[in-house]
Amino acid sequence: MTYKQNGFSLFEVMVSLVLITIAALGLIKLQANLEQKATFTLQQIEAVHFAERQLELFRARANDTAGSTGLVAFSQLALPAYCGHGIDQLSGSIYSISCKVEDAGGILSGELKNVTVTVSWNKRVADYIELSPSHAVSLSTKLSKYSEFDM
Repeated sequence: MTYKQNGFSLFEVMVSLVLITIAALGLIKLQANLEQKATFTLQQIEAVHFAERQLELFRARANDTAGSTGLVAFSQLALPAYCGHGIDQLSGSIYSISCKVEDAGGILSGELKNVTVTVSWNKRVADYIELSPSHAVSLSTKLSKYSEFDM
């Protein structure tokens, strides 16, 4: 007696459903990781823009600021009032900015300053801000007392 089987057995259907479920869960996890990495990348890019903007504000300096607006005197670069000044998007955001201005020392003492701008923010997970660990972006440059725009 020959018995001809038509269709699939229950065991074969269950195994295929388990495999499809595992593959779907893997894709969901991949999507969640991609979204988290994209959010971090956007935050990092925005932090770099804030740091670059602060460095540009420091570069727009002059030895004599009489009669000028928006310029910082070279001797006053280290004042905390000029760190984050003029960057309106920082207020109320997740970012905080800190500036470190030091004299270069040596033969160029008083004529060259090392400037480091650090923008930090707290880690964000599912619309909740964790207090730690925080992320930071830091940019450094050297600024000379002598500007090409000074006469």
